[in-house]
Amino acid sequence: MNPKIRDDVGILVIPLVLFVLYWETMRFFENRQAAALREDQETWLDSGLRVYGMVWTWGFVLPAVLSGAFLMFDLVAPNEWPFPNPTPPLVCTPQRLRSGDQLTLDMSVPHGIQLTVFTPRGHAFVLIPYGAKRFQDIARFTIATDTLARVFADSGVYAITVSTEGELSASRMCRVRYRSEGTTIPKP
Repeated sequence: MNPKIRDDVGILVIPLVLFVLYWETMRFFENRQAAALREDQETWLDSGLRVYGMVWTWGFVLPAVLSGAFLMFDLVAPNEWPFPNPTPPLVCTPQRLRSGDQLTLDMSVPHGIQLTVFTPRGHAFVLIPYGAKRFQDIARFTIATDTLARVFADSGVYAITVSTEGELSASRMCRVRYRSEGTTIPKP
């Protein structure tokens, strides 16, 4: 499932799934009742329609109901079940940066309240200090490399972390490769 579509549909999936469950349950009972009332011999058309009904149920109805159930579960307990394809909690784009580029952090919310950048030389720059509670609800954050020339000074691999306990643990981390002007980075 696409997380963007899931966010757009939101809570409207609950009545949709309940309607589909009701509809298919009633159809099942009506078919059983009709089969019980019929006294004549089954024809090849009846057999074909039964096969078609089974293919329809297993191929289309069941996957739709399961998808809706997964969406409903994600509404009730967000980010608790990594199915079918969870997005990483922190994504840095682009993976390769140059001076003047913008680094975009896509984060699942809520997240930690401290943002730290570790340079290739091992220095740590706290961009958002521990205790900035509003930061934990931001899903997308952009960093301009040219405005942070002191942070993005050396070529190499930078680690960006979002921590929950003030530099004690990096609960979310991503890495980017930065090339300052006039230098080349050897490929790993």
